[in-house]
Amino acid sequence: RRVLFRSRAFTAQIIINHVQARDGEFIDNMEQAMDRAVNNGVKHLVVQPTHLMHGAEYDELMETVEAYADKFESVAVAEPLLGEVG
Repeated sequence: RRVLFRSRAFTAQIIINHVQARDGEFIDNMEQAMDRAVNNGVKHLVVQPTHLMHGAEYDELMETVEAYADKFESVAVAEPLLGEVG
């Protein structure tokens, strides 16, 4: 049986803080989203970044995903919109 668990997270804490102050809406950072996935029993994690290109925030996302990878049976991460460097 497959259960879809969808979560949204932002890599930029300044944006998370701004949205919360402006709209009162709480958005997870990457660690919180990963913890939520683990706690909800996710086995196969798919990460769909909305970054346009590789850079510091994408690298931070990948570091976080790699730190949690052993908690899932499989992990798939899509490339940024503009794809590979070069």
